[in-house]
Amino acid sequence: MSHSGSGFLTLPWAFHQTGPILGCIVLAVFAWFSIVAVVFILEANDRANTIRDAGRDSELPTVYNELHAPTTGYRTIKDKDSAFEVPDSNQMDAASHLHSIVVVRSGQSCRVEMTELCRMFLGERAKQAFACVISVYMYGTLWAYITVFAKAFAIVFNFSTYSYELYLVLFAFIVVPLSLMELSEQVYIQVTLAVFRVVMVVVMISTTSIAYLTRTPAFGELSNMGFGGSSSSSTGLQDGPPSELLNFNASKLYQLLPLAAYAYIFHHSVTALSEPIADRRDLTKMFAISLLVAFIGYTLLAIALASYFGPNVLSSSNLNWIYYVGSKKGIDDPTPYYAQVIALFVILFPALDVASAYPLNAFTLGNNLMSSYFGDEIQAHEKSRLQLSGFRLLASLPPFVGAFFVSDLGHITSFTGLTGFVIAFIVPPLLAYYSDARMKQLELTTATVHSSAWASTGWQYAVCSAGVMLTIGVAISCVLATD
Repeated sequence: MSHSGSGFLTLPWAFHQTGPILGCIVLAVFAWFSIVAVVFILEANDRANTIRDAGRDSELPTVYNELHAPTTGYRTIKDKDSAFEVPDSNQMDAASHLHSIVVVRSGQSCRVEMTELCRMFLGERAKQAFACVISVYMYGTLWAYITVFAKAFAIVFNFSTYSYELYLVLFAFIVVPLSLMELSEQVYIQVTLAVFRVVMVVVMISTTSIAYLTRTPAFGELSNMGFGGSSSSSTGLQDGPPSELLNFNASKLYQLLPLAAYAYIFHHSVTALSEPIADRRDLTKMFAISLLVAFIGYTLLAIALASYFGPNVLSSSNLNWIYYVGSKKGIDDPTPYYAQVIALFVILFPALDVASAYPLNAFTLGNNLMSSYFGDEIQAHEKSRLQLSGFRLLASLPPFVGAFFVSDLGHITSFTGLTGFVIAFIVPPLLAYYSDARMKQLELTTATVHSSAWASTGWQYAVCSAGVMLTIGVAISCVLATD
């Protein structure tokens, strides 16, 4: 579910830092807040469509300065593409109750990007601020993609002390040219990758669980080190339950929080993902089920790997499978063929997955940077191939510089995850609150098909306050931890 694709691979390492009990609590709370935040975005999107259908979009330069201003008469809205006319209030008394003819939409709705929702309901400055946050998040995501690819191939096909750097160059030659091309919808490719991602998680959980239950040293060298950080027998396996299950270390919570947020982030894509759905009444249920499935998968994976590998779990946990030997008995025995296939799949699939995702994200980031730079004049520049290529290069090249110096996936996602609190827990409730206020000001109905007790003002305050406190608290904790 995560937009980051590989973000969940850091969760086992984070669970080892805090302990599975605290990790499960955090993932559960974040899953619930993520569901509520999705409802906020869906409501704001539908309200934006209603406002545009009613021809009132021109009355939305800023919301803060006019929030309590009296609603004026209706005007004729004209632009180069269309003309929309609403009767003047003096000509038709019924027009003073325009909200009575606005239908709460249950059918297909036009997509309104998150940056545009910020412009409509929070103002131009908020739009630019959100564009900056999205840029930081997406640069961090691209950075993480690079390290996942280069480290995976450097471990499996290590032919030089500079293998990692050489694979950085190889990855650049693959994905940068693709980032400059126009990208069409890749529904079947993305669905296939999603299926294989689930298969990979199942394989990771099942192989570690089978290894523990059958008391076999399925991970070769790691088995001789012992698991869970406690004493082990001559086989390298513990005699009792993994001690990691009982850990509870709140002092390391600042390391888990941004990683957990990063694993759930997709909120900036909610309007795009919901656009093809004909009946919008199903959207809340669909997103909720998806997030609950992600929560279950993330939890099982993190508990299984953190408990089994203990202090030996890597920040990119799939790399632990470099040691996987399956049912191999002795050091001199050959590794079973199936174990080699499983190890290669778990290690290399995330690398191939991010290779397909990198151009899509660089494409989106480049367009976002161009839109933020030119603002309302974007239409005059977006047809220039040279300018488009320039901004997409600006999106796709800088992460390689960062990846050259910092390759630890945990550190990258920890920093990037801070922006996740803004994207997932601060902006959505603000959009819900101010879109509701704007609808009331324009005398339009505030109800949508997503309205429920979970979309109330109380939940808007709760989610937004939690997002602000998490952002400030984790940022301070990270600064203090580095001193």
